[in-house]
Amino acid sequence: DYLACQKGGVPMVNPVDDDGVFTSEVPPYANLKVKDADKSIIADLKKSGRLFKQDTLQHSYPYCYRSDTPLIYRAVSSWFVAVEKIKEQIIENNKTTTWVPDHLRDGRFGNWLENARDWAISRNRFWGTPLPLWRNDEGEILCIGSKDELEELSERKIDDLHIDVIDSIEIPSPTGKSPLKRVEGVLDCWFESGSMPYAQLGYPKDNQQQFKEMFPAEFIAEGLDQTRGWFYTLSVIGTALFNQAPFKNVVVNGMVLAEDGRKMSKSLRNYPDPNELLQKNGADALRLYMIDSPVVKAQELKFSEKGVYDVVRKILLRWWNSYSFFVNYANIDGFVPKGNAAESPNLLDQWVLSRLNGLIENTDQEMNAYRLYNVVPKLLQFIEELTNTYIRFNRSHFWEEGLSQEKQYAYETLYEVLLTLSRLMAPFAPFLSEVIYKNLSQVLENPKESVHLEDFPKADTSLFREDLEKAVQAMDVLVALGRNHREKISVKAKIPLKNIKIIHRDPKVLETLKKFEPYFVDELNFRNVEYVSNEDDYVSVTAKANFPVLGKRLGPKMKSVAAGIQKLSLQDIFDLENGKTLKVEGEDIEMSDVEIRRGPKAGLDNVSTHQVVSIEVDPELTEEQEREGLAREVMRKIQVARKTADFQMDDRIRLEISCGAQVLEAVQAHKDMIVKETLSNELILHPEDKDPVGSFVENSDLDGLPLKVGVTVVPR
Repeated sequence: DYLACQKGGVPMVNPVDDDGVFTSEVPPYANLKVKDADKSIIADLKKSGRLFKQDTLQHSYPYCYRSDTPLIYRAVSSWFVAVEKIKEQIIENNKTTTWVPDHLRDGRFGNWLENARDWAISRNRFWGTPLPLWRNDEGEILCIGSKDELEELSERKIDDLHIDVIDSIEIPSPTGKSPLKRVEGVLDCWFESGSMPYAQLGYPKDNQQQFKEMFPAEFIAEGLDQTRGWFYTLSVIGTALFNQAPFKNVVVNGMVLAEDGRKMSKSLRNYPDPNELLQKNGADALRLYMIDSPVVKAQELKFSEKGVYDVVRKILLRWWNSYSFFVNYANIDGFVPKGNAAESPNLLDQWVLSRLNGLIENTDQEMNAYRLYNVVPKLLQFIEELTNTYIRFNRSHFWEEGLSQEKQYAYETLYEVLLTLSRLMAPFAPFLSEVIYKNLSQVLENPKESVHLEDFPKADTSLFREDLEKAVQAMDVLVALGRNHREKISVKAKIPLKNIKIIHRDPKVLETLKKFEPYFVDELNFRNVEYVSNEDDYVSVTAKANFPVLGKRLGPKMKSVAAGIQKLSLQDIFDLENGKTLKVEGEDIEMSDVEIRRGPKAGLDNVSTHQVVSIEVDPELTEEQEREGLAREVMRKIQVARKTADFQMDDRIRLEISCGAQVLEAVQAHKDMIVKETLSNELILHPEDKDPVGSFVENSDLDGLPLKVGVTVVPR
């Protein structure tokens, strides 16, 4: 309204006092509170024939956050910073900065700068930094730059700069006119926040060299709402003083809302108690939850306590279990690291070191660019790979007795990974990183007192093995396909199947996968593996346009290009998979522009497909296979009994089993395997009606078949 009237030449009218009451300038409504006069004003307008329309509208309205009462807009005399005079310089200086997310710089913030107006910096309050302006009745004005200057001009010693002290200070007129007195009002607190780079150092009076070294700041971080607040005031004052942005990088966070999508509120109590949350889940979990959320992309987050718990369950516990796994077995074998993990000839060791160093490189690059959202997901993915791929597939090396060379290398590798990971995770999960580091570093010659005093890891690019990374990715897919197919044909994982065919068009991929056969063949429990490169005999391959990607780019041409993609030949599809660019209806098409789909050919019910690798499973089962599966189930029950009895992992045991004829036949057929895997010195079998003897006895069943297990630790 003010700007519209100003533009139209309407003079300022302000008949409202400091209490929100109409003054005598409008006699009919004098002494009425502004909102209380609404009905009288409407009635008078109607009576005079000037009422255009009367209506009731629902709209947002400002309320005092302290008293929860409605506010009114009232024109007051203010002091301004002439932002519009330097607006173009502010816009140009903004272009020298980097924002995360990057669209905010020229979008939300850039648009705000384009529409910047002169900035009212005075407030009619008692608390705050007093406006440093002295003026006399003749219009002379002085702006005071420091306490020393005020003392010199007023010829008074000043120890307190609060309003109640300095409002009594007068400055003699430099031209012999009336004394200058301080004007009313305090500075807008945002002016103080925008002055932070200078005020924090007492610049320019103090620390001039330090200021030069620190300005502009490497980065600042705040919420999305600060595009109109701190980011803006910093930019205005930085440009006014030095004609440059006072920061190089800006990390913008989104707003954290309650789980119901509303603003978190003390009165509503729509958020969990922070102390209870930390006590229950730990600070690391909360930290990882937040920095792996939309908030670090300047988006809103509906805070979920379950989300914090999921970080504990899916990430921190798995990381801790990896560490515990290593410590338990390393202590049993008396392992002392030599630091030669990189010399290991083991493919899985080489793979995990490649993944670790790739992770370090990615973390370093993305942190340098302040892109947290590209860092944490890959850290968490690595912890998942460490537990579910490296340790799972490699555990047989840790289980074997003695300390063979291969086992020594496995220890060296896992130690190197866990120690480096503690340094890499330190900024993100500082507490768990510290605990793991302080224990693992005890064997180092000169360990740091804390992981937070360590150097951040540097990537060793000589350990990169892209071929192994692709092969292990294929192995993970292969294992998932195998498990899913077992579910499809209702065959338990413990029952061995005769044959699996691994299908891939590229013989080199199959050749590399074959090197990993000792790992996945046990995991999948197949007795024989075939490698097949004639994919066309088993799998149909088709291509479809990626509409979300191409639609934006092609517009009305999308339909004809989509039809052309569906007509691509097999060779065209394989060329796309190999990174080539094709011309379709005159448009360049790359792999990201299409969706390539694989499916079993008609009639091949035992083929399971994936973009990475496909398999064919022989579903035939014999009684002998089922007996071995039953024996493996017995073995699992024995291992559970050992754990429940709280035996040490390397304890040798005396084992007694009571069971029926079907289970007995399976146990006798695979007695050697059971004895070896359960660390049994002696195995005694009893009929179903005789109870086993042991320091711990457990009754259970195998799909309705009774089983009793008794275990006793053999003295060392």
